[in-house]
Amino acid sequence: MRNYIIELIKCIVNEKKERKLHPTHAMLHEIKEKLQSDLSKELDEMEKEGLIEIGHTINSKFVKIQ
Repeated sequence: MRNYIIELIKCIVNEKKERKLHPTHAMLHEIKEKLQSDLSKELDEMEKEGLIEIGHTINSKFVKIQ
């Protein structure tokens, strides 16, 4: 997991440098947004493959291993 986070931060910083955006360091909210996006994509893919079930509760969602 640490390696993934390090690579994620490097990716954010490199994108900002390429686009000449400042500050070029990765902000915590940017890291959280990317983590959330990647997690959602991975969970959706796992659901399509039948590995997990994702459903709704009153206030959130649940994930159950198939």
